[in-house]
Amino acid sequence: MVSQLLQEFELLAMDRCLELAARGRGEVEPNPLVGAVLLRDEEIRAEGWHQHFGCEHAEVNCLSGRSDELVRGATLVVNLEPCSHHGKTPPCADLLIQRGIARVIVGMQDPNPLVAGQGLTRLQEAGIEVLCGVREQECRRLNRNFITAQLEGRPRVTLKWAQSLDGRVSRSRTEPTSISCEASNRAVHQLRTEHPAILVGLRTVRVDNPLLNVRHVEGPTPTPCVLDPLLRIPLMSSLVASAYNQGLFVYHSSPQKTARLNALRERHVICIETPCVDGQLDLAFVLRDLLLHGRNGLLVEGGPYTHNRFLEAGLVDEVVCITSPQVFGTGPRALDRVNAASEMKLLDVTQVGEDCWMRLEPKE
Repeated sequence: MVSQLLQEFELLAMDRCLELAARGRGEVEPNPLVGAVLLRDEEIRAEGWHQHFGCEHAEVNCLSGRSDELVRGATLVVNLEPCSHHGKTPPCADLLIQRGIARVIVGMQDPNPLVAGQGLTRLQEAGIEVLCGVREQECRRLNRNFITAQLEGRPRVTLKWAQSLDGRVSRSRTEPTSISCEASNRAVHQLRTEHPAILVGLRTVRVDNPLLNVRHVEGPTPTPCVLDPLLRIPLMSSLVASAYNQGLFVYHSSPQKTARLNALRERHVICIETPCVDGQLDLAFVLRDLLLHGRNGLLVEGGPYTHNRFLEAGLVDEVVCITSPQVFGTGPRALDRVNAASEMKLLDVTQVGEDCWMRLEPKE
């Protein structure tokens, strides 16, 4: 085991890297979240993280302004493989070699094809001791959006819904229904901070009039997105009213509605013409467009029709199902497809307040 080759303070240093890396959430996407820690004499002597897209990487921020006496012969701990290519900044692997780092502890290999082990190899060829795979599961979870974007060429997609004990998402199709407890509501807002974009269908906008922002917790607000083929989103909806401050992408297939498009654009809504497949908006196009806009993770909050479309298209990486102890008896069900649940693998179950949270992923 990798952990057996490390001392406790080195494992704690990787934990600190993950804490530092998370500070970049909402600022560095679609780049990865990275933190770095400099160790010497079993102490953390310097630390840094990737703070803004296009700016210095974590390793640079960690070593910047540090004396050669402190850095040469020290250990650097970083949650992602140091880059080996020229992008917006020079290769971090070269920096570590130039500064005389003796040992590098890495959380995981970079899935970016431009790196993909080359940074580790460059360090080793320079005589630096390299240990990779430390706290790897935690490192992969932190950067799961980045990993999917690199491997699949699209944002990582998480479906989230709340349902009653009898599997219904509301009491009726026309009135909003409160389902989750207060503790779950706070946890949902935390979940939103982990995704650069959040998406609903037009029915959800009309029935619930959501804001889709982050409240109750600290963290970045995702960019709201709406699937609206015929451009029928109400101009007085909360999402349109808040577009100037938090943005709003509306995916549509009605370029002929010039007056409607102009009205939305005047309200700072970004309207994106989307091709159709079998009479429906092409979800694969939507995901590619989001990635082009720098959003490498998408939280799909509803409703059932939209959820089922993503499932049918095979574009789901994770499902978060929140079940309340309430029984409705009537109303729309969470899943229309009878076999959808059987196609999922349960990852874990947790209790949040009065609610049960299940996390699932599609079976391979």
